Amino acid sequence: MSNEVQNNICRSQTIERLSDRLLAGVMIYGLVKNGFGLVYTAIPLLIIAVIMKSGQSIQARLNVVRAEMAGRDGG
Repeated sequence: MSNEVQNNICRSQTIERLSDRLLAGVMIYGLVKNGFGLVYTAIPLLIIAVIMKSGQSIQARLNVVRAEMAGRDGG
């Protein structure tokens, strides 16, 4: 059960990293093409902030799962 949870958490972290990079690319594209526009800079920046916040909670859950696995395995 814990391995499955840990795999799901790692998959979530990978998806977060990819989406962060995609949104950063959108921001850079928007800056190069259109300057400082709301659609290309502010909205991706807000979405990245939300993703980073959820990433912190996912990391906390991963630490709990790892602690449980270490306790169960005896070390």
